[in-house]
Amino acid sequence: MDFARYVESFQSLYLTAKNASVPVLPDLSSSVTFRPKRILILAPHPEDECLMSGFAIRAQSAFQSEVVVVPFSYGSKVERRAARKVELAHALKILEFNLLDPRIKTESDEELTVAEFRIALKSFNPDVVLSMHLNDGHPVHIRSAKLAQKALQDYASDSKQTIHWLQSEFWQSMDKPNLLIPLSAAEIAKMGDALSAHVGEVSRNPYHLTLPAWSMEQVRRGSEMCVDETGARISGAKKDDYVFGQIYRIEKISP
Repeated sequence: MDFARYVESFQSLYLTAKNASVPVLPDLSSSVTFRPKRILILAPHPEDECLMSGFAIRAQSAFQSEVVVVPFSYGSKVERRAARKVELAHALKILEFNLLDPRIKTESDEELTVAEFRIALKSFNPDVVLSMHLNDGHPVHIRSAKLAQKALQDYASDSKQTIHWLQSEFWQSMDKPNLLIPLSAAEIAKMGDALSAHVGEVSRNPYHLTLPAWSMEQVRRGSEMCVDETGARISGAKKDDYVFGQIYRIEKISP
């Protein structure tokens, strides 16, 4: 499938109806004040790393950030786990991310433990950690987010550094997102190509085909719902000029 052409068709239809030209996206530095060197994505399942990856993809280009993915779970279906590992490797190659699997028993595909996640944090030393948010609807998504929350405070204290925790969403909208990252059609296409590599999952539920529309919906909602620490709507850039984007809730975890 020519995913770039597929995404561009969404953009063309929208811009034609709006009588607008392709927007020029602002630099990532206009959205965030920090420049991450190392980004760790805690993916509840293989394929979730694609759905969370907008910020990381832009940071790769803007800041030359190194990105690793830590799988929280390889899924409940034992017979699918080996294939999901192969699919994950293909997706990471497209995204230009690396795999970091800190499981102490590599033959075990159980959910990641707090101790194992701390190993990943200590070995990679990230300054940004991405996870799903604490109420993302799916129980595995929620457990993975709670694991991140539990481990990050200890890690910040041990490393004596501030960690930026970016929470994403998929199954349920988060409360009070405070960061909207604009994305280009090419970046959405990259996410979609990587998501397509998870053949078993998208054949069951075609997440890849709804990705452009979902990303457009993130812009619609983010332009009205992103708030600052006081609860006030964040103003500034004309967010509704973006066609595609992704929203996050960013928190600083300090020593």
